[in-house]
This record gives sequence, structure tokens and C-alpha cells, in this order.
Amino acid sequence: GGASPALQYMKIITVRRISQLFFFALFLWFCVVATVGDKFWQIRNWPINWFLQLDPLVALGTILSTGKFYWSLHCALGTVILTIIFGRFFCGWICPFGAIHQFVGYIGNRGKKVAEKIRLNIYRKAQCVKYLVLVFFLGMAAFPSLASTLQTGLLDPIPLLTRSVQLVLLPILDRGAYLPSVSARYCAFGWLVLAVFATAVLLNLVIPRFYCRFICPLGAFLGIISRFSIWRIGKTKPQC
Repeated sequence: GGASPALQYMKIITVRRISQLFFFALFLWFCVVATVGDKFWQIRNWPINWFLQLDPLVALGTILSTGKFYWSLHCALGTVILTIIFGRFFCGWICPFGAIHQFVGYIGNRGKKVAEKIRLNIYRKAQCVKYLVLVFFLGMAAFPSLASTLQTGLLDPIPLLTRSVQLVLLPILDRGAYLPSVSARYCAFGWLVLAVFATAVLLNLVIPRFYCRFICPLGAFLGIISRFSIWRIGKTKPQC
């Protein structure tokens, strides 16, 4: 006979973790090579904006705020199409910020009993807040008079993580080894960027994937699209 459901589930989990690790490493590589210098890891026509181009919330916000569709954002259409086919795959398989939350949540809660883990992972009505966050930012994009610039990047996971790595984490390396850049970089409000990033990550110690469940506007947007997906992970409520 075929493999047991439990074994099949573990295989899926293993493949997902490999996918998360690969895309997280690729994201970091793109951040490192997005620098000026003569080393092989510095600006060599790498597609350093690829993750931003995959982000459909970036594309939608840009369209609403400018009234134009830029060809560089066509990859986001691919994300939407694949979400309609496979469900919200981007969050669990590709998103580098989602991988961080998954890892920190796992490390922070691995010593707890199964009953406690189940309690922490139950659905909460407050998870609807992320849809309000999405509507708020899209409203600001659609009516630019309410804001001087497009604001979805404040909490959109891809811009948020990109900003955190480029303005805080890599500049820390610059100060010592000048590895990512030819000279030390400094961001005047780096502490604020770090505070937002650290808060989002540490909230996993309270509730696993707190940011993904309650805040992430991209996850909310993909969640809406995935309601119409052809194939997606489901559950039998009496047994789940």
C-alpha cells in the first residue's frame, strides 16, 4: 500500500522547510548583492527586486496610487494566478519573513506540551484585524490625498523585511568588516526599523506566527484570493 497519511504529512513538511530555507537564503543573497563595489557579490545584474515584484500587494498599491501598471510588477500576477490554483502557497513556502516567524515560533514553543501548543494555535476572532489593516492601506493608496506616499510597505512583509535587512542588519556588518558594502552605512531611524522588526519577531513567543495571523496585510490579501482557489489544504472539522 501507499504511505500513511502521517508519513505523507511529514514529507510535505520537510519539502516546505527546504523551500522556505532556499527562498530565505535567496532573499538574503539579493540583499547582499544590492550594494556597490568591485567584489563578486556586489551588483552583478542580479534580480535584486524579484521578491518585491512577486508581491501582489506592492503591485496593487502601486496601481491604486499611480493609476498605472508597471511591467516590472508582472511577476505579481503570477503569484495571484498560482494562489488561485494552489491556495495561499506564498506565505508558507516562499515568504522569507514568514520563514523567520515559523522558525522563531517553533524554537520558542518546542518545549511546551501538545495541549498548550494546540491552545496557542487555535483560531481567534482577532485574526480578522489583518483584513482591516489591508483595507486601511489600500484606502490610503486609492486616495493619495490622505497620505503623501504609498504606505503599504510599512507592514507588507517583503518591504518590511527588505528595509530591516538593508537599513539595520547589513549596516551592522558594514561597521566591522565592510562585507556588504565598500563603506559603513548609517540610517538615522535605524533604531525604529529595528524596533518594528524585533517586535514582530518576538511576538512569536506569545503566539506562534503572531504577525502572520493578526497583522500581515499581504497574508490577508492572499487569504481573500485563496478562497477561490482550486486546490488548497482543507480540514475535516469533526476530526481536526
